[in-house]
Amino acid sequence: MSDREYLMSLVKEAAVYRDQGLLPESRAKYGQVLELINQSEEFSNHPKILSAVRERIREVERDLAEATQESRSPELSQEQRGLIKELFTFSRTKEAAAVEGATALAEFGQYEQAVEEFRRLMREGTLPIVAAKNILRCYLALSLPGAAIAEYRDWISSGLLSQQELKYVHGFLTYALKKRGIHIRVPDPEEGFPDLSGYLEKEEDFLEISTLSVHLKRGPLKGHSIDLDVTSQTGSVVSVILSPDPKELVDSFRLGKRITDIQFYSPITVFRGSGIVSRKLKVEEGARSGDYMIDITVEGE
Repeated sequence: MSDREYLMSLVKEAAVYRDQGLLPESRAKYGQVLELINQSEEFSNHPKILSAVRERIREVERDLAEATQESRSPELSQEQRGLIKELFTFSRTKEAAAVEGATALAEFGQYEQAVEEFRRLMREGTLPIVAAKNILRCYLALSLPGAAIAEYRDWISSGLLSQQELKYVHGFLTYALKKRGIHIRVPDPEEGFPDLSGYLEKEEDFLEISTLSVHLKRGPLKGHSIDLDVTSQTGSVVSVILSPDPKELVDSFRLGKRITDIQFYSPITVFRGSGIVSRKLKVEEGARSGDYMIDITVEGE
């Protein structure tokens, strides 16, 4: 077998391992490919081959990182989440017990459900400052500071929090970001309804995106692609609307999930990249009531 034939066989094996979800094995096989290229005079003079293999390794590393994140925060069934809330609720008052249950979900990595619970408490007027702070904690735990500011911005216009409560939450978020070394200015509540793009870094020149084509790699819809129209965009954050049916599709856009295979369409170009599900909100009013608004933070070309 020639070096070229051996190289091709290694590349095929690595690709098969990745398709089967055997990511460590795929990474090891690509490592063999890289070693062969470096040792071969025939291939070492072809930088495009070396670059392509390194890109495949980076893709496998990203898949591994995503799989690791999902294993740390496994998706639990509704019954399991209910049991967690029951076991970790100790207060006698209804309001405090509700906060404890939602907090327990967050501590078990069920951030999406925790955020939904805290949003419900805010709408009901139940300990709104406590609920707001915990929503922000969930976003920061997922390394989504932009989503935390976007949620806070929504509170400024929604009337869910009083001006005094907004000032308190503003101070909390400002301190929490600074403590994590995140240098993003938080809009003051007295500014009214600020444009979020002015508070995020390096957003002003981001391409306008009109459509996304998302290739799903895990879950019940593995292997399917879904095309989504962008309803709004703020810098690198694009928003799309999903119908609640099928539920499997909505569930596949899990808060904090990194989607590694997205094709982005803009009026001037098409490019592939990845993105983070940075916010997920159920629409409560209007013609799209019951649908879900999904924010995806584009990671780049």
